[in-house]
Amino acid sequence: MSIDFECRGAVALVTINRPDAMNALDVEHDRALAAVWKEFEADPNLLVAVLTGAGGRAFCSGGDLKTYMPWRRERALNGSESTISFGGMTLVGELTKPVIAAIQGHCIAGGLELAMACDIRVCTPDSRFGLAEVRWGVLPGGGGTQRLPRLVPMGCALEMILTGEPIDAERAERIGLVNGVVAGDALLDTALAMAMRIAANGPLAVQAAKRAVQYGLDGSLEEGLVLEGALQRQLLQTADAEEGLRAFAERRPPVFATVSRHTGGEVSDHQRKGLVSCRRHTKTDRNFRRPAASRSGRAEICCSSPEAFASTRTLATTSSSRPAAFSSASLVYWPNTAPRCRIS
Repeated sequence: MSIDFECRGAVALVTINRPDAMNALDVEHDRALAAVWKEFEADPNLLVAVLTGAGGRAFCSGGDLKTYMPWRRERALNGSESTISFGGMTLVGELTKPVIAAIQGHCIAGGLELAMACDIRVCTPDSRFGLAEVRWGVLPGGGGTQRLPRLVPMGCALEMILTGEPIDAERAERIGLVNGVVAGDALLDTALAMAMRIAANGPLAVQAAKRAVQYGLDGSLEEGLVLEGALQRQLLQTADAEEGLRAFAERRPPVFATVSRHTGGEVSDHQRKGLVSCRRHTKTDRNFRRPAASRSGRAEICCSSPEAFASTRTLATTSSSRPAAFSSASLVYWPNTAPRCRIS
């Protein structure tokens, strides 16, 4: 029994291989899955992942009620319980690269929460989906109460969460919980083919688009548009964008090298993470920090929200007291924390 990790070109195939336990995660396998995701995120040659379960009876049936949930209860009783990422993937922003869930059989409780943490879900006709935690006196604590209402109509989400009753593949597709239903013998091929299509696209663009969708939905349309525009400006400065436009004009497939136009070399880890790791901050955060000299000698303003950025941009471009060199404002994402607004 293990978490299997296989590389197929630019696609990682991750398999929860604990079929005797319906692929439920005990503490050991929970940590092993989290370790696999860290390896996937750190490998620049891997661009997309497919997550599935071994044995054909279950994708994943959640946390092992005999071992994992007692461990969680003990932590709660002694005060050490905190927000925990189930399988290393249920907290926002943990996976910047796309992940596809290939589901066959039971996708229950934490298993459904893993599937909902993926970006795309395909399943077989015999799949069943449910959040049964309330039957055992707890709630879906791996993101179930938050992600399900974002994926399906509120009434359907509440029905599943409050009754604990599962739904079949047909209804899951009808309400939008899964993207499609395919025959069992075609499941993995379908998911891998989709993953390879995604991997053929510009990697920085794919990751930035995922981030724009994830965080844009949590704010207003205006905030989302500000974030989208900032990410687009960053992308337009990369060699990926230059290559894509050239390939279109030359009527050939693009060959993405992911090279920064600013440095003339490969995008560093902190540049790559910066482009796709914008975090949303609450309105109670301090929105601004006084300008300070940056490493390049130019002034920077740290913006902790899209609203703050928008206000700063207006101030920077209209204020009569600004230095003449401050002709425009653009978001620069640094790896340490919040987005910064660099005035240039």
